Amino acid sequence: MLLYTLAGLKPEQLAKLQAWEAKTGKTLLALSWHPVNLAELSPEEMETLQDLEAELRVALIAVQ
Repeated sequence: MLLYTLAGLKPEQLAKLQAWEAKTGKTLLALSWHPVNLAELSPEEMETLQDLEAELRVALIAVQ
């Protein structure tokens, strides 16, 4: 599985992105991908993970 996160851009990369945004009036999100292996969760772990997601108001992914 691939996990996507916001990319850390170098200044020159960011400048190119911002130039495209200025030209088009559109906003871009730059993402990087990382291969990960999902962790197998027991029903109890899944339940507590979902509770934590609800409490924190974020999506959580358990990986190995």
